[in-house]
Amino acid sequence: MHQQVRVKLTKPSPTDTPGAMRAGHTQSDPSELPADALFTLLETLAAEGYNLQSVGGSGIEGPGEFVFALDEESHDDSEACRQFLLKKGYSDVVVVEPEVCWVKDERGALAECVGRIRGSGRLIQEMFVGAARNGEVPVAFTTIELTKGSAASKGKNTR
Repeated sequence: MHQQVRVKLTKPSPTDTPGAMRAGHTQSDPSELPADALFTLLETLAAEGYNLQSVGGSGIEGPGEFVFALDEESHDDSEACRQFLLKKGYSDVVVVEPEVCWVKDERGALAECVGRIRGSGRLIQEMFVGAARNGEVPVAFTTIELTKGSAASKGKNTR
């Protein structure tokens, strides 16, 4: 689970927002989302042979996004999967490289992993837990790196 594919199921639409937020601000219109959008996406991925190891997201069938990682055998195919989804008509598809921690399935292991990230001067933005493999569980993090006077997201985005 080295890369994540992030996809929005709704179509972006410009909004008339006052002030500094006006320039380049878009929001998704959930009314344009078919009732079976997530199911259709999952069927489309399965039909193409993609096996998902980790899934998550927020506001998936609304203004948010669905996030997934391909299984260990095909995690290098994330960019090909992104291209496939673009060809299928999904317009907002991004590949990110999260930080991944493999933790033992035992008490305190997740806290130890989070402690290592916390000690690096970054804030955890999101956390996704994958399927256990050989007694260990993959935990992917997107983080915000704190710098003097600002914060920047850590991870590689591909558009």
